[in-house]
Amino acid sequence: MFRRYFAKPLSVITRIKFYHRQFLNWLSQITRSGSLKEVIRQHIFNPEESIFKKSLSVGFGIFMGIIPIWGFQTISALLLAGFLRLNKALTLIASHISMPPLIPLVIYCSLQTGKIWTGSSRHSAALSQHLDKHMIGRDLQQYLLGSITLAVLAGLVAFVCTWGVLQALELIRKNRAGRLTRQPATVEY
Repeated sequence: MFRRYFAKPLSVITRIKFYHRQFLNWLSQITRSGSLKEVIRQHIFNPEESIFKKSLSVGFGIFMGIIPIWGFQTISALLLAGFLRLNKALTLIASHISMPPLIPLVIYCSLQTGKIWTGSSRHSAALSQHLDKHMIGRDLQQYLLGSITLAVLAGLVAFVCTWGVLQALELIRKNRAGRLTRQPATVEY
């Protein structure tokens, strides 16, 4: 009986504690090692991870930064990145798109994107007049639909852009390495 009611919550709590401990170990590694540059290179620009996985981590971080779960975006991004085996450092950095200076822009773009789903032709009053409970109630559906749509679109765009930039950088790196190892052609007469 205990297992039936408490197995799933205990499993989730155990996983949260595990990832919390991993995060604290990572922080202690940063403080113990003398070179922050080496830790960044190892965790963020990990050469063993594929370009696809790094791009997916950035796209997922942008998605989680815009999705309307205010206050839980960072912790949920870290937990889900751990479950999906993505690069947690890149996901964490990308999820900070919802930092305070960008929040008005995210809300405005969400409301404008929500107009597509709700079919509203009126100008959104939430940004042009005094904000009250009645306007929030009217515009809540528009905001929620718009923010989810914006999160998906921004995540896809971030994924594609990151993938393209990383592919170009990899190509440049390979070309430089090829030039350094290539022997000059000898001409025989």
